Formats: sequence, C-alpha cells, structure tokens
Amino acid sequence: MQAQKAALGIICAAAVLIVLLAFAGGALQFSRIPFWDMWDGTLGFVQRFEDDPRGALFGQHNEHRIVLTRFLFLLEYKVFGGSSLFLIIVNYLCAIAICATFWRSLVVINRNRTSKSHVAFAGLLMTAWLFLWTQNNNLTWAFQSQFFLAQLVPLLACLALGRAMLEDSPFRPWFLIAVVAGFVSLGTMANGVATLPLLAVGAAVFRMGWVRFGILAVVAVFAVALYFNGYHSIGGHGSLRESLLTDPIGLLVFVFRYLGSPFFYIFGMNRVAHLIAILAGASMVFVAVGIGLQVLRGRRLHHVSSGLLLFIVFVGLTAFVTAGGRLMMGSGAAFASRYTTPALMAWAALFCIFSPWILTAFRKAGPERFASLSIVAAMALFLLKYQFTALNPLTHTLHVRSVAALAAELDIPDSPYISQIYPNTAVVLDIANKATANDLAVFGLKPYKGLRERIGGQESLGEVRACAGNLERIESIGGSDKYVRVHGWQFDQERRRVEQSLRIVDETGRLVGFALTGESRPDVKAAVDRKAGAAGFTGYVLAEALGRPVSAVGEFCKTDGQFEPTILLNRGQTTDAARVSLTQGDVLASEGWHGSDFYKSELPGLKVMGTLVTSDADTGVIRLRMGKGQSFLYRSGPTPRRQLLKVMGKDIEVSLPVAIEWTLIELHADIFETDSLEVEISDVGSEWGEWSAIALRSEQPGQ
Repeated sequence: MQAQKAALGIICAAAVLIVLLAFAGGALQFSRIPFWDMWDGTLGFVQRFEDDPRGALFGQHNEHRIVLTRFLFLLEYKVFGGSSLFLIIVNYLCAIAICATFWRSLVVINRNRTSKSHVAFAGLLMTAWLFLWTQNNNLTWAFQSQFFLAQLVPLLACLALGRAMLEDSPFRPWFLIAVVAGFVSLGTMANGVATLPLLAVGAAVFRMGWVRFGILAVVAVFAVALYFNGYHSIGGHGSLRESLLTDPIGLLVFVFRYLGSPFFYIFGMNRVAHLIAILAGASMVFVAVGIGLQVLRGRRLHHVSSGLLLFIVFVGLTAFVTAGGRLMMGSGAAFASRYTTPALMAWAALFCIFSPWILTAFRKAGPERFASLSIVAAMALFLLKYQFTALNPLTHTLHVRSVAALAAELDIPDSPYISQIYPNTAVVLDIANKATANDLAVFGLKPYKGLRERIGGQESLGEVRACAGNLERIESIGGSDKYVRVHGWQFDQERRRVEQSLRIVDETGRLVGFALTGESRPDVKAAVDRKAGAAGFTGYVLAEALGRPVSAVGEFCKTDGQFEPTILLNRGQTTDAARVSLTQGDVLASEGWHGSDFYKSELPGLKVMGTLVTSDADTGVIRLRMGKGQSFLYRSGPTPRRQLLKVMGKDIEVSLPVAIEWTLIELHADIFETDSLEVEISDVGSEWGEWSAIALRSEQPGQ
C-alpha cells in the first residue's frame, strides 16, 4: 500500500510540475517585440483597420481568415497597451479551456463506471500532457491564439453534436450550439472550413436523421461559399493535388509525422524519435479508422466518445491538408512546434475514448495495480524530464529581437537583426514608421517611445556614478551611413544589477545613440559578478560621434570611453560575383575552412569556403592577402563575437559582424600603409550558431 501511495505521489507531483514549468517557460520567454507574422498580421492589421475595418477584419492572412483572433488583436492594441502580454495570457487561457473541455469529457464518459478519484487522477495526467512544452511556439508567441482557437472551437462543435445525439429535435440547444460553433470555426483558421462539412458527415454516420443532416449540409455549403468568396491563392505553398499525384507515400508519412509529432520532441528529436513519431502517428490513424469502421457497422459509442472521434477525424484532415501544402518543405515541416497542439489534443481525445478500459487497470488492488502505477509513474517522470527544457534560456534570441525593434524605431535598415524578427526589412521599417507615429505596440512603450525624436538632442543626465563596463566594438551597417552598430557591456557593481537600457551621450550631453543590455556575457559573469551574465549591450550610435569621448549612461551609473571607427566596411548584402575582387589565389593558408555555410550555398562564379564541415562545433583559420579597395563575401551564424578578423603585423583584431545573408566586406583604406595586407579570419566558436563562411572569385579577374 505504501508503495502504491508513493507511486501516486510521484505521478501527481510530476503532473503538477509539468504544468507549472509550462507557465514558467512562458514567463521566461516572454517578449514584447512583434515576431514574424505579427508585423503584417497584427500591427499591419491594426493600421489597416483604421482605414477599412470590414476589409481588414475579414481579409485573408495567407490562406486563413483569422477573424476571432483579430478581435483579440484590437483588444491588445486598443485596450491593453500593445505589450503582447494580454495575447500571451489568452494563449494560456485557451490551453486551460482545452484542458477543462477534455477533463469534462473524461468525467462524463466514466460516470458510474470508475471512482471519481481515479478519474481525477487521469484528468491530472491528461492536463500535464496538454501542457507539454512541445507546443511552446503556440504558448509563447502572441500571434498564436488563433492556433488554439482553430482546435478548440471545432472540438466544442464536435462535442455539441455528440451531445445532440441524445436530443430528438433539430431545434434543441445542443444541435444549435454545434451549428453555431461550426460556423464560428470559419473565423479561426483555414482548417475551420472543414468543421461544418464534417459535422454533416457525422450526423449521417451517427444516424441523427435526414433533417439534421440536411440543415448541416445546407449551412456547410453556404459557409464554404462564404469563406471562398473573394479568396485568392497563396504563392509559395505546395498543392494537395500535386502532392497526391507525385508523392502519395510521402504525403501519408507526413500525416503520420504530424500526428506523432509530440513524441518526436519527447524522445529527443533524433532519428529514433523520428521513427517513434511515425509509428505513433500511424497507430493513431489505424485505431481511429478501426473505431470508425465499427461505427459504420452499427456500433454505438458513448455520445461524448462520438464527438471526440469526430474531432480526431478533424485533426487528421488538418494534417492531411497541411501535408499537401508543406510536403515540399521537407519532412521536418511536420514537426513544427505549433503543429503539436492539435496532435496533443487528438491523443487526449483518443485517451478519453479508451479511458473506461484503461482505468480498469487501477480498479484492482494488489500487484496488477502497483505495476500499472509504476509504469505510469515512469512515464510521468520521463515527460517531466523533457518539460524542463521550458527553462532553457533564450537570452540571445530575446536580446536580438529587442535590438531589432530598436533599429526599427530609429529607422535603421539593420537587416542582420531585423531579418530575425521578419524576413523583409523594408516591410518592418514601413510598419514601424506608422506605429511610431501613432505610439502603437512597443513603439509606444519605454524605452522605444519617442526615441527617434530624441537622438541629436540634449539629455539631462542627473547624478550618475561610474560603474564597470567597456565600450568594445562597432560594426558598419549595410545600407546606412548615418548609424553604426555598437557593442559592449556594463554592470552596476554597487547595486549588483544590469541596467535595461543605456543612452549614449557625448561630452556635450548630446544624445548620439542608444543601446539595450541583455546579451549573454559569460566572460563578464566569470570576471566581474555572477549576476552580470546578461551585461552585454548592443545598440546604435551616430557615425559622426565615432572617435570622440562618449558615455553609456543608465539610470544610476555610466561607463566612459569612445567607439573607434571600424576597419570593416559593410557594403551591403549581395551574391553578385562581379562585386567580389578577392580570388582563390589570394588565399595564403587555410586550416578548417574546407566546409561551407549552413545553407550549402552554390554561388555562380564564386567559391564558398566555410568552417561548417559537420556541425557548428567546427572551427578554423584562413589567411588572405588583401589590397586597398578589395572585398569578399562573408556569412555567419546568428551568434556573435566568436568570428574574428586580425590584421597581421598590426595590433588590430575585430569581431566580424553577424551576417545572416551574404554580405560584402571591405577593409577601411586608412589602415593600408602598403599596397596590401595579410588578414587572418578565425572562427573559434564551437556552440550553436557559431559558424563562418566566405566566398571568393573562383578565377582571376579577366579570365
């Protein structure tokens, strides 16, 4: 008995911890900065709504009409200040609502069959499952309430239809709720279009009568016609028809991956996990088809189980249609974090259906019950081990996003940073300009609000003391001569704190730049203070202020110094071989640079040489001879400071910039005292995102 209580205690504690870790992860990874689709899908939508409310509300976002979520966007930006906190809370509330719905289903299915304590125990486990960190994109991304709603609303529609099986009229409440929820599903995402047709099929299969089938069929036809009225196809996506004709097996395996995606994460995201996910997804399809065939042959399920079976079919259809559009992107597309939410829900639905049989293992006392509890305890601990990944810090990612927003506020086309929050820098700057003018989203919040107007003006510094820090390096920005990117660190040793933002002020008190802290600096942590791990800063300074005394000023302290002009000139992003002047013949020595870049680029007329041979852990050194005005292409991973350029014979060593795309690099003419110099490029980074590549002309000029 004591052993059984211990096993139960372990299971309950693990389940509670899994849920708490999901909330902790959301807090740790919270960011106010709009990310990816949020730029055109939230900020852009709110701006369009002012001019054309109806068109903005019902217009397409890619292939979707996310009407419900757009109402939430309006609340976020019009009522709650635009910090994204409200939308993140909505994500978690949706997850809670999903758990409550499945818990209620579990209770109803097992009423008068199993003790309430056993049902509560099973419900707790199911809640932990539904809060797994596999779906972290949906929990931590403010745009993703639509993804939760796209599963929750159809689930409610399916369950309402199941409950309507107990009614004898099409005008009773539960049937009407099913119709309304099916119609509302149109405003979640594109897969919501399938809800009403599926309900109509369900009414036929569950023998609910011709009247209810007819009503659902008519409403479904109307709803589908309404959804596709004015609809336009989206480029860049695959075709379901083409995928069926060219790779039907690949399409089926994609569906299996999609449905088994949670297991891919749980088992370590390796080859074995990949296989387990496929087998799990195939098993779900096999079991669901088996139950469906029995229903077609006349077997009656519990009305809740009927609704849950219909929902599993809905998730399967979602996976099938998704496979048609994403198969071209490779097998990994099926394992996208956001897709694990519907998969987790489908598994929860399957668990509820089989729960009366599963829970029989816990009804009997003795060795059988203890064995069952031990197995479940081991599974719960295994899930808990994975769930601790929610505590993995995203220090660099969150810092880059904050700096990208700073660039947008200052109207700086800093593509290496901005491209990590949206693929098109020009679109971000255009949206940010309008948002800045209207104090919208983060551009109406500190420290961004009004910053553009303050640059160049006088600042009142007040009484600030000196603190530890260093103004380390600058990087030129392709496409901008007005600003340079700056890096360094600062730590308030007296208060043992890192200031969140820093003003860069010259000796006259004029604001010449701004920087944000939060970059990981393990070196500073080791040398200065254990609380200085995020003391690194990145920001922007007016190019005219280079070489003059400046201060990085926080609220309580400042660091004095100056940023020297950079020897590296960023000539912008390009892959044009005609703009590259260095050739393979200019390579003097090379060690470890026999790989490529991460993307295995093949550039016409150019030879790519990189440190990425097998993984980001690869390092190397290459030495080149460069003349005044000569240039080469450079590309790197997103993690800075471990890619260095050293000028031989001079006391000059600088960090190469983060270059997400191929960037043309040239040395400043002032450092040339002779016709040419020897430079050494070294990649000493062995962690994720620490790789480098250069591209040189593959032949001598003129050949």
